[in-house]
Amino acid sequence: MGKKERKLTPAEERRKADFEKTALELMNQGYKRTELTFDELKLNILVLLIALPCIIVALFAFVFIHPDKLVLLSNIELLVCAILLLLLIFLHEFMQVLLFSFFCQNGIKDIVFGFRWRTLTPYSGCKAPLKKEQLIIVNIIPFIVLGLVPTIIALRVGSIMLFILGLGMIFSGIGDIIYVHMLLKYKAKGNDVIFFDAPLKLGCIVFDR
Repeated sequence: MGKKERKLTPAEERRKADFEKTALELMNQGYKRTELTFDELKLNILVLLIALPCIIVALFAFVFIHPDKLVLLSNIELLVCAILLLLLIFLHEFMQVLLFSFFCQNGIKDIVFGFRWRTLTPYSGCKAPLKKEQLIIVNIIPFIVLGLVPTIIALRVGSIMLFILGLGMIFSGIGDIIYVHMLLKYKAKGNDVIFFDAPLKLGCIVFDR
């Protein structure tokens, strides 16, 4: 038997119907549809395969630069780290919402956000058409600001807590970097190209002619 599909919420049903209507209109105008989407399980495995070596290298770098700063955190400090990581994950999505709203035709009205219960993570998306460069910016800026920059600063100053927070955000943003890599690899089949955030999957759907 095939994999049983998850029952969609009314909001997801509406978004899917609206998108398919737009997709049909575009294809009637001569656009070709291409899906650049991920299988969630395969993406999670790929994230682990990429993130773990990066984290190990970063840990070795921290120990090499600051051998006296690698100390065990107290229970209170670990709790604070966990709370801050949770807040940073929501901040990551908030940053994407702001960037999406800047690029979307109707601003915040075009933004879709919710919560994936299977992975216990928030998500955001856009119903309006976008350019490839805009999707790249939306996905790479939070990774740099919340993950890469704090980790580099932590390596510089020797803050173990900041280092943990930075690594945590790098780990949570690896999926975005994989997405950016996929976008960069995609070669349009024509000169007129439109990108849509996939309504129900991870990734995007491209229309070009």
